[in-house]
Amino acid sequence: MTNDELERIMNFIIERQEVAAEQIAAMAASQAAIAANQADHDERIARFERSYTAIAELLQRHDTQIVALTEGLNTLTRTVERYISEGRNGA
Repeated sequence: MTNDELERIMNFIIERQEVAAEQIAAMAASQAAIAANQADHDERIARFERSYTAIAELLQRHDTQIVALTEGLNTLTRTVERYISEGRNGA
């Protein structure tokens, strides 16, 4: 094998190593981007869960308020009906 052939082979090996190193760097950057995306995704899920919990709590309070309002309205209705049925219609 001549020096030229040996030099071409070594240059080829060096070029292949450079290409492999670039590919590894690109994959590392891609994995870093995926990890960042995953962290963003996890944060979005956490925000959604907090929002869902807050909405569920609001609905529960709303239901309690509606029950109280309904009870108050029923009491008022019974009072007015009793007032009318007893003949105290403004007299």
